[in-house]
Amino acid sequence: MSDKPVMIRPRNTMLERLGGRPGVPGKIDESLLKKAEDRIAEVGASYPERVKADLEKLVTLANQAVSDPGHQAKAITDINLIVHEIRGEGATFGYPLLTKFAGSLFKFTDGLTSPNERQLALIKAHVDVMTVVVKNGIKGDGGPLGAQIDQSLAMAIEKYSTHKP
Repeated sequence: MSDKPVMIRPRNTMLERLGGRPGVPGKIDESLLKKAEDRIAEVGASYPERVKADLEKLVTLANQAVSDPGHQAKAITDINLIVHEIRGEGATFGYPLLTKFAGSLFKFTDGLTSPNERQLALIKAHVDVMTVVVKNGIKGDGGPLGAQIDQSLAMAIEKYSTHKP
């Protein structure tokens, strides 16, 4: 066996599925692309109602974390799971600001098991801001107000976090 490194190039099966091969580009079927875009639009139309249910769960869990110290770790874990989903969907359906705040809360709660009073207040603030975004249908980045809220949350996280998000 030779000591020379050997370059192994795996087959590009995606290119093949699109009818391409080396030197020949593939092509996406326009009718399938249109069908996928229509489906995303259809699901996106119901997104505000679906995410409101998640936000209601977050409010309940945040309140539970404050009022029931014995179940804080479970409540925080559940919050983390819900915001993980929201951060993955928000921008897809026109709510990048929601995705940003959900991502911030996800990072903040990741590994947090015994939050102090200020950390609990910060969790509730995230949930409140996310609720305002959805309730008011704030799409896009929220402009200067969105940037200001994001900056304020980031500063509060830096100040009150006992672990690095």
